[in-house]
Amino acid sequence: MGRLMYGSGVEFWGDNPPFHTPVFVLTNRPAPTLVKEGGTSFTFVTDGIHSALDQAKAAAGGRNVDIVGGADTVQQYLRARLVDELQRPRTDPRGGHPRRPGWVRETLAILGMDPAPGTPVADLARVYVNAVEGTSNGSTFTPPATPSQPSR
Repeated sequence: MGRLMYGSGVEFWGDNPPFHTPVFVLTNRPAPTLVKEGGTSFTFVTDGIHSALDQAKAAAGGRNVDIVGGADTVQQYLRARLVDELQRPRTDPRGGHPRRPGWVRETLAILGMDPAPGTPVADLARVYVNAVEGTSNGSTFTPPATPSQPSR
């Protein structure tokens, strides 16, 4: 989980967050592990995505590890080719999260997909889902060997 997602959700989640598992928060601000009710703990990882993933895998004991947002966090793992499966992002017609309105387009660029200019974000979210299911615009989709960088 990214620091911004943690920061915007920790008060809302309260004393018994919905995760019920260890959560590893990517941050540049060291903090002690925060233990909550229901089995949720927040460990703040300051040494990068690989360390966070290694810690999450160790805590998962062979179960799947979920990587949740925000966009920067997910895109870091995509660029490092550490994502096995993507699930449909929740977007709104204006382009997703208000802090990162172009993140769906950026994510498609990381996957090597080039949406047509002016394509509505809702359509891009559908392409995003199709891409992770193995098709893109009716053809087989294979992510590029080296992910491209999004244009800013």
